[in-house]
Amino acid sequence: LGHDSPLVRGMAVWALRRLLDEDDCLALRSRHAPHEGDATVLAEWG
Repeated sequence: LGHDSPLVRGMAVWALRRLLDEDDCLALRSRHAPHEGDATVLAEWG
């Protein structure tokens, strides 16, 4: 989630949303999404 490439970050979010339960995903989102500047990555967060 800290990689320089938005493509890598987006794919990481995509994978995590499929692997984690909703509560864990929301916790990660609350930590990482506010600092994300790429619209595509933000869209993966949902």
